[in-house]
Amino acid sequence: KTELFGAIVAAMATIFPYLAHKFPKSWHLNLTDNQGAYRGFRHGFKVGIYAPRMDQSAIMFERVKLVMATDAAKNVHRDLGVTHEVSNGNTVRLTNGSRILCESASEQSKIEGATHHFLVVEEAQDVADLKVKKSLHPMVASTMGTIAKVGTATTRTCDFYQTIQFNRRNEAIGGKTNHFFFPWQVGAQYNSLYAKYI
Repeated sequence: KTELFGAIVAAMATIFPYLAHKFPKSWHLNLTDNQGAYRGFRHGFKVGIYAPRMDQSAIMFERVKLVMATDAAKNVHRDLGVTHEVSNGNTVRLTNGSRILCESASEQSKIEGATHHFLVVEEAQDVADLKVKKSLHPMVASTMGTIAKVGTATTRTCDFYQTIQFNRRNEAIGGKTNHFFFPWQVGAQYNSLYAKYI
């Protein structure tokens, strides 16, 4: 899951600003609010990666950087005229305006302020409910952004569990599928060591 999200984040940060310029009439790419304030991707795609501890969010962040270092990604960047402006321990900023930020969502962290189009909460089952509702959810409110919560079952009824239940109920009454569950057998098909361990 982490590898996949790393590739998806790298691709969106690279391609979405280009598509927003290419298709200026697409509201999906060039969203504006009722006052005409631009909220779309033309000036970059903003991503936040959060987890209970910084080292946990850094795992996905490092995957993003690894994907961006591949020959295929370098070729796409070259074709689109995109280069890295900043690439450090917790931020990647591209010349197309995209920004990928990696931070801790521990109970002690002060993370309010950033705005994202896409927010990933890794190990969501271990992030405090108050931190999710007070700090993370508002970060995508002004962009109608998307939050992807990734985690593993736990014994605590938490925001992650409540989100899963909400998504399942919504799908049952004809809404979109927003919950994706993969049992261990799926992972075992792709990794013999994982299968042997289980």
